[in-house]
Amino acid sequence: TRLMAVVKADGYGHGAPWIARAALDAGAELLGVATVDEGQGLRAHAIDAPIVLLGSIDASEAAAACGAGLEVTVAGESLLESLQRAARASFASSPVSVHLKVDTGLRRYGAVSDEAAALATRIAGDPFLRLAGIYTHFASADEPDEPFTTDQLREFDEVVDSLHVAGVRLPPLHAANSAGILTGRGTDYAIARAGIALYGIPPSSTVPLLPGMRAGLSIESRITRLIGLAPGD
Repeated sequence: TRLMAVVKADGYGHGAPWIARAALDAGAELLGVATVDEGQGLRAHAIDAPIVLLGSIDASEAAAACGAGLEVTVAGESLLESLQRAARASFASSPVSVHLKVDTGLRRYGAVSDEAAALATRIAGDPFLRLAGIYTHFASADEPDEPFTTDQLREFDEVVDSLHVAGVRLPPLHAANSAGILTGRGTDYAIARAGIALYGIPPSSTVPLLPGMRAGLSIESRITRLIGLAPGD
């Protein structure tokens, strides 16, 4: 299983370029970001590893994403059409990598199951695009004793089966986030995405870190002044 280090939001406040470099040096093979700007920022620091845009982007950003060599997540026809036009106009030496996100219950971003096969077929059949991954995201894997993650995995597998039947050559699949990695759910796919746990922070109070993991950053201060206040001050 290949590890994707999620370094969105400036590496969760830790400094995205430095976290990205440390993660890659330690064995991570892909990076995950939320916006085109974040991906461009990593490229500006000479990071040439695969960078996956995990969030929705505006259609007007498709050209910039292609220009930075970012892997774009698609979940609908509108963005796909813009990406197809941008890919044809980019004169890149290789096809633009695209990940298809399937919404299995989080209801934040992703194609519904009934639309996934048509989108995947369209991506895979475009010579200017490369279907680089198909994935979903857990809604409640960090909650105690919840059955919904199992339901999401079942639906995701059903979608994958339908794509196989439709003749789509399956790319790497991924589903596990930090909570999934720590609880062993969704980790049997080709890629796992480590986010909050990468920084030594547990996903929730009910999903602890593994032994030996600790926070990568702490904030310390000291008191510089004490003053007494009277009632009414």
